[in-house]
Amino acid sequence: MFFFSYSTISSLLNSGALIILEDFVKPCKPGLTDKKATVISKIIAFSMGIVALILVLFIRYAGGGVLSVGDASGSGV
Repeated sequence: MFFFSYSTISSLLNSGALIILEDFVKPCKPGLTDKKATVISKIIAFSMGIVALILVLFIRYAGGGVLSVGDASGSGV
């Protein structure tokens, strides 16, 4: 079961990194080589994973779950 979850998370991070690379990075750097694009894509995916982990830990230790975090932010959910 763990490996199914890991595969799904990996696919989501990689597709998100590719979207950011194609929509934001490549227009700013038109002469980007494939090798550099691969390295940048891996850095973006790693960064997205770190941000997701921080968010999970924040929600875990927020005390009341996701709904209390929404209420604390003033979102009115």
